[in-house]
Amino acid sequence: IVSIFLVLYISKRISRPLIELKDSALKYNLGETNLKIPFKGTSETVQLSKSIFKMQTDLNRQMIKLQQNEKNYKSLVSNLPGLVYKAKCDNVFELVFVSDKVFEIVNRKAESFLQNKECKWIDFIHPEDKQDYLNMYSEMLLSKSSFEMEYRIICDDGGVKWMHESSKVITEDDFFVEGFIYDVTELKLYIDQIQKYSRVVEQNPSGIIIIRINGNIEYINPKILELTALTYKDLVGNKPDFLKGLTKSGYLYEEIKEKVRSGEEWSGELELTNINGAKFWISLKVFPLRTDKGEITHSIGLVEDITEKVEVKQQLIRAKEQAEESNKLKSHFLSNMSHEIRTPMNGIIGFLGLLKNMNLTEEKRIQYIEI
Repeated sequence: IVSIFLVLYISKRISRPLIELKDSALKYNLGETNLKIPFKGTSETVQLSKSIFKMQTDLNRQMIKLQQNEKNYKSLVSNLPGLVYKAKCDNVFELVFVSDKVFEIVNRKAESFLQNKECKWIDFIHPEDKQDYLNMYSEMLLSKSSFEMEYRIICDDGGVKWMHESSKVITEDDFFVEGFIYDVTELKLYIDQIQKYSRVVEQNPSGIIIIRINGNIEYINPKILELTALTYKDLVGNKPDFLKGLTKSGYLYEEIKEKVRSGEEWSGELELTNINGAKFWISLKVFPLRTDKGEITHSIGLVEDITEKVEVKQQLIRAKEQAEESNKLKSHFLSNMSHEIRTPMNGIIGFLGLLKNMNLTEEKRIQYIEI
């Protein structure tokens, strides 16, 4: 009887709870995470149940956290302005992961790139850039370092896009390459435009000055240096005091500054003297540069060298004055000539009138002719 009671006791207090714990563990392995662990049996089995319950709770929390992190990661990757990839460290560029952003770039699904199933990224790279890319990629693999590069790709529709890639070798159980590639086509076009506009300013035959609101020069193009014989260091960051070298109209310097302060335009012709003592004439126009809100941030000065024009104009003025003087001399000469000729002509006309007189004797007629 004692043996029977002992068996029943062990079965109820030890074996059954252990069997229930085993069943719960199996269900948990099959994915059932919301289980209730039985807290009954001996003190040891109860303690074991509590430990397993705590472990289950911790695992559930970690699983929820892991799922949330994965969700955040996917959201972060999908919102990046370019594609993220992971590739084996080999020369066949076998991708083990690529984000869905690749579809927006080359109109191919991410799955088609995995394990080079349908296509390879290297096949999209422009033929003229492919060798440089291969060289950079191989050097990165050899040195187990990183690289950045801009290159072109050709899309299925024949369009060309500029890509910027940043990649590096990652050491895990094996070596992998992780990288980020994004489309910089619009940025390249924008930079090209900026460079074009910059060349227009730099190579402009007219001088260009940009002055900050505090009156200091922010930028000058090479033509200003040529005109003033000053250096970039002499001018940039300083006031445009070279205008104080006006030889005839020094007061205009203050007038120009006042106009600029009040946001008005000013234009005029000035005679300046550079540091070498050479005089030159400029046509200067100053106007304010405003933001979209109308706030003045800078003043722009446009300077044109008009020395030759002024010299030609002065030559024409001198020539005109000389012509007018010559014309006066000619008039005076003709006036004098008229007086000198008129007097003897009157005498001749008078004698001719006498010769016509039929009552003159031959002797008198001969006498008048000799006179």
